[in-house]
Amino acid sequence: MSRQITNNIKNRSGSNVPQVFEGMSNTAINVSSVVPFSSVFSGQNRRFANISTSLIHYHNYFILKQILTDMSRKIMRRDLSGLSRSSQRELRKHVFIARFLGLLPYVK
Repeated sequence: MSRQITNNIKNRSGSNVPQVFEGMSNTAINVSSVVPFSSVFSGQNRRFANISTSLIHYHNYFILKQILTDMSRKIMRRDLSGLSRSSQRELRKHVFIARFLGLLPYVK
């Protein structure tokens, strides 16, 4: 679990953003499909976040982990995450699947 995998991911602006993934191998998820949380869910002026539905999947642990709150592990509200209604429902479904499979905790 102490092994760290560093990968440079191009965000939407084209600059390289270093990401550190702890405790997971490259075979667990497709590392090239992971987008930094700040670039996906930032932007107060936009109505919806520019996240594709292909990123919302129960295997994509890094996106799902950042959607959960720290204390109670609840799913972040739609107005805070910036997701559309259908994307939020899709996210909720995949969080439940990941919790059932043991990838995400029910409580901290």
